[in-house]
Amino acid sequence: KGLVEPFRKGKIHLKPAVRQAFLAEPALAAELRAYYSEEQGKRSDRELFAKIEKRFGDRIIEEVAIPLQVPAAQCLVAAIYFGREPSE
Repeated sequence: KGLVEPFRKGKIHLKPAVRQAFLAEPALAAELRAYYSEEQGKRSDRELFAKIEKRFGDRIIEEVAIPLQVPAAQCLVAAIYFGREPSE
């Protein structure tokens, strides 16, 4: 609950480095946005967090968290926020 609460309240601001890491992985970025688009409105933020963690967690850790040395949980929350953003 603690990780999802700031997201729910709109207090998460995607750090430029994390956002760029998602954009540097176009396949991951496209899949996150497509998945978020499919799932939004069907699930609570908490459920969506769990689903994204299950489906994309390993990739997010390998492709974003480790290279940036950012905690995995923050990257998962950022993934939800990134999924919300309109694609460029």
